[in-house]
Amino acid sequence: MAKDTVPDLINALLDDEFLVRSAAACALGEVNPRAEDAVPALTRALRDKYDDVRLMATQSLGTIGSATKDSTVVPALIEMLGDKNEKVRRSAAWALDKFGPLAKDAVPALLKAIRGENEDVRQVAAIALGRIDPSLDDTIPVLIAALGREWEYWRRRAAGALGAFGPAAKDAVPALTNALQDPSSSVREAAADAIEKITGERPEG
Repeated sequence: MAKDTVPDLINALLDDEFLVRSAAACALGEVNPRAEDAVPALTRALRDKYDDVRLMATQSLGTIGSATKDSTVVPALIEMLGDKNEKVRRSAAWALDKFGPLAKDAVPALLKAIRGENEDVRQVAAIALGRIDPSLDDTIPVLIAALGREWEYWRRRAAGALGAFGPAAKDAVPALTNALQDPSSSVREAAADAIEKITGERPEG
């Protein structure tokens, strides 16, 4: 999608129809990172009364902001961790994960998220914390649980996050050993890498 479509998409964020606003917010993420001019409008869209619009705006802000290293996006995403909709909260954690250490100000809010009731949000928040600050061993039990997620992407990310803890994640070795039998070769590889980082020995096979 070309950058010259960005002004029209920004205007569409103000459309009376929420489906148009949602589609525009989603499309701006696909223009990434050429849609950096849309960051203020997407930030305003985080206050839309419709869940779908906030969800798409959150995702696109994470994609655009992390690509352009726009630090102004992080506080807005932190605020979305408190959204009433669990999908929006999960999306905010996913978006903050993309910033890595640049999202260090999100650590308190993400720690709160991993203690919440929604398991989906907890696990994505834990994966984000594992990338932002791998010294926080509060996340290890949640990451172990995330090895059982349905999507291959999250299982692989959970294994990688556990490996970043090194020996501190020794309690994760049994679950990582089970992950060596994962149907996905990328998850198996990530689990083997994590075990090597934790134990100092690479599993056979």
